[in-house]
Amino acid sequence: MTNLVKKRSTLVIVAIGILVLFGAVLIQIGGRTSSPVGSSITSSSATSSSASTSLTQQKSTSSSSSRGGVYIIIGFSEVYSSLFATPSVTLNYTATVSLLDTPAGPVNVTLSTTSAVPGVTLTVSPKEFTFSGTQETVSVGISVAPTVNSTNLPVKIVASTANGNASSAFDFVLDTDLVVVLPFGGVTPPTLHVSVGQEVTWLNLMGNQAGDPVVANVALVDGSAASPTMFLNDVWSHAFDKPGTYPYQVTLTGTPTASGVVIVG
Repeated sequence: MTNLVKKRSTLVIVAIGILVLFGAVLIQIGGRTSSPVGSSITSSSATSSSASTSLTQQKSTSSSSSRGGVYIIIGFSEVYSSLFATPSVTLNYTATVSLLDTPAGPVNVTLSTTSAVPGVTLTVSPKEFTFSGTQETVSVGISVAPTVNSTNLPVKIVASTANGNASSAFDFVLDTDLVVVLPFGGVTPPTLHVSVGQEVTWLNLMGNQAGDPVVANVALVDGSAASPTMFLNDVWSHAFDKPGTYPYQVTLTGTPTASGVVIVG
């Protein structure tokens, strides 16, 4: 009887030991599993943040860095529906380079640009300047070779000073079916070929004349579609679901100014 009790006690102790060991293994597995999952969540969160930033960038984007006590921020000063790029024309945007502090002496800045996609050229003008206050405006132009087929075009603008560098990354969107209403009238390209079902987007780059805003309206000659009133940097898109030739008229502030044609086939 005593031996039986001893055997049962031994079995219980062994069973408890196995359970404890099994629990320890679970804890270790849980620890090892939770680490990659945590990394995955962090990565996912970073992706979401990046996507959110990308959407923000299409309107007004800024980024800053510093070293040696000089803080510089680079961003687009105007509100854009999207940072478009197209092979048909160089699109110019207005960006601002701002000082977030007041250094003791003058701050000389040299601007440079890089593109992650071959065939995409980004230029800034002026390339060099000295801050006369806390903010300077520059023109940013983007040109795309016809061979580029990537929709997302990441670029970077770097501001170099004697005290360090500040850089900003922006995502431009390639739209090969983009018609640009040019600042001095006219459209480019004047003739656009698209496939059935494709969407064509018109971008109004007409600014102000004599201090008054110049608004654009686009209307298909056959009367099948027309845009709302478009102010500077506004866009209007229309999908063509039937083959054919579609002339359109651009009216600027009530005056017919330019015309073009979309050929759908």
